Amino acid sequence: VEMNDINIELAEILEVELVSDSDNLEEFDLWDSLALLSIAAFIDANYNIQIGTDDFENIKTLVQIKELVKSKKC
Repeated sequence: VEMNDINIELAEILEVELVSDSDNLEEFDLWDSLALLSIAAFIDANYNIQIGTDDFENIKTLVQIKELVKSKKC
């Protein structure tokens, strides 16, 4: 699974055309706890990495989600 798949999945979750790595996720109308759980489930299913909601506390951008995934892969 490519890291760009996270962009595609997050765009679907947020019901937007495109999410770029530097977008502020809090600016999306649908960025809420359900979106958070959905992206965490996607990461678990596709990367076999469990991410808790506390891991998202300081996450503001998609690139930070990708960095979190990379850090958990090791």
